[in-house]
Amino acid sequence: QFVDTAKYLHPHSDLVAHLILDHQVHAHNLITRASMEQQLGLRSDVEQQLVRYLLFLDEAALAGPLQGTTDYQTWFEQSGKRDASGRSLKDFDLQTKLFRYRLSYLIYTDSFRKMPSAARNRILQNIHTFLAASAAELEQSWDVDPAAFPVQERQAILQIVAETLDNLPEFWRVSK
Repeated sequence: QFVDTAKYLHPHSDLVAHLILDHQVHAHNLITRASMEQQLGLRSDVEQQLVRYLLFLDEAALAGPLQGTTDYQTWFEQSGKRDASGRSLKDFDLQTKLFRYRLSYLIYTDSFRKMPSAARNRILQNIHTFLAASAAELEQSWDVDPAAFPVQERQAILQIVAETLDNLPEFWRVSK
């Protein structure tokens, strides 16, 4: 044994917690970059990268079911904002994908909420456009197979966000 783990809460690492940390770090880096570019008057494809990342559009499929080894998974899910149907963006899937509803819960964070409003609104508009898109639009504009992101999941995400995210732009509130 190389490390005395007696001082730690658990003697091992939790894969689910590591996946969440990885997601948070990359998303916050994109949020920070998009915010800085807006403040400096620069434009790149970072906002589109952020939209795709928040929607998990380029997420690798899980090779098999995952199970955390600590209480983190339960705590994390219980901390999510829930809509009237009890659904949350923090609900795990862990069978073929990380989350059941593929829009990142990081839209609730201070860093996302405090983005320059022009950038935040463009990102929310693009997310909304994707979620409300037809099957043909998903294929043509987003290069996404509609079967890979079913309309039922997209409608559920629209509803969850409409009920749980404060200060939504008007275009989102109209689609409730």
